[in-house]
Amino acid sequence: MFEAITINNTTIAPALFLAPMAGVTNSAFRRLLADFGGYGALFTEMLSASAFLNERPDESTYTKRRDCEGSVIYQFRTSGDENLEAVFEKMATLPHTGIDINLGCPAPEIQQQASGAALFRDFDRLKTVLTRIRRCYSGT
Repeated sequence: MFEAITINNTTIAPALFLAPMAGVTNSAFRRLLADFGGYGALFTEMLSASAFLNERPDESTYTKRRDCEGSVIYQFRTSGDENLEAVFEKMATLPHTGIDINLGCPAPEIQQQASGAALFRDFDRLKTVLTRIRRCYSGT
């Protein structure tokens, strides 16, 4: 195991990440883990890009974070139909270590929305989504 990893000038030590888990890695769970320590970074659970635009990050159980959580990586579910430019403009105002685009969720309801594993399988659409994100978001 790596003792540390550096992402966008942020050193995460130990290089141990808690994976995003739908219905689990909300603010309360992340705060509970912070009391135990031993991790390098925590993920939020899968966030809907379109819902994120309508939430208040300081109040939402999905996005609310406290300093005790340390490094937090926000995971987004997107099909590419959302206003990604607005999503990442809003994201840039929040303290975070990085973002993660969910490309692995196999749940039928997620795939029916052209997200998760469905986005991963559609290489042309995925390339368009990533290009749009890179144009408006300079972080990791």
